[in-house]
Amino acid sequence: MSFIRSFIKNLYVCVFVDNTECSIFGKFVKNQSDLGIVEADFEIIEKHIDFKFNDYIKKNTKKAHSTYVALLLSTKKQWALPVADRVGYNQFGVNYNEVQVVNMPGGWSIFISNDEIANQTKFLNGLKPDLLYSPYVLLYEKICEFRADDRITLYVYAQDTSSAMMVFAGLEMHYAAYFYEGEEEKMAEEDIMAPINIADIDNIIAKEDDKFSALNALNDLDDNFELNEQFCDMTKVEDVERSGAQIEESLQKVGRSGNMLNDIKEAMKEYYRNPLYQSDFIEKIVVFDSQDVLDEQSFIDVVGHEIFVDSAVFKVNRNEDLLNIIKRELKP
Repeated sequence: MSFIRSFIKNLYVCVFVDNTECSIFGKFVKNQSDLGIVEADFEIIEKHIDFKFNDYIKKNTKKAHSTYVALLLSTKKQWALPVADRVGYNQFGVNYNEVQVVNMPGGWSIFISNDEIANQTKFLNGLKPDLLYSPYVLLYEKICEFRADDRITLYVYAQDTSSAMMVFAGLEMHYAAYFYEGEEEKMAEEDIMAPINIADIDNIIAKEDDKFSALNALNDLDDNFELNEQFCDMTKVEDVERSGAQIEESLQKVGRSGNMLNDIKEAMKEYYRNPLYQSDFIEKIVVFDSQDVLDEQSFIDVVGHEIFVDSAVFKVNRNEDLLNIIKRELKP
């Protein structure tokens, strides 16, 4: 059957869930060749995706012999532990019979509760995904791909609204944490999350101020418009609007960097203080930025000022990362 599958047209669909919308990315594949791409965004209505999603999947399913839907988990009710058996789970206070466990190379594992798996199907309006993946899987793939550092390293797989973090020494997993910036959680965290130390990111803000000054004062902007004429130079207007959009994007990245820094601090605190973990000093931080949410140099500067460890940021592609795993696992 798997041999036959290589000669027929299949559709692989990746489903990604963010705060207020759900995006899909998929490819039609035949004999390991990509034949076309499907991409779409859908609103999240209360606790489920818009039913337009199901109609869209049905429509594209008709164009392929088989369709495989993979959902990347965004729930906070997913965990990874440096153990993989019942005894180890008991040590962490987890009932092994009430969770689904995926054992990973090196003696660690990822797990999710049985109830939460059912919730994912409800979220997709009854569509049961063929494959469920955790961001920890994407992170582990990148750790292996980029050759794990022998030093004790905190790795991060950053998405727009979430981050999966794991501490490794070589390929030995020590600790994991997952942070999701949901709207309700953001409101709750405002009271308990430590504020960003603005003094340590003055250099970043200064750079953005320089960009603002490039727009000149409002009086200078008046020179760009011929108010007494019927028309104005639209090229200059577009340049100003484009500059403003770029500045806004840069400031958003600064904010995301600050939020991630707080999450990293929380993860390190738990790793150091919880006696269940085999903790040692973290010597390096590596971030895989999957949606271009961070300014690489600014983030490195902030980490250097706040945590005093080496860091690096690598741009990766979330869509292709998950799709490559699916294609490999379903490969004939």
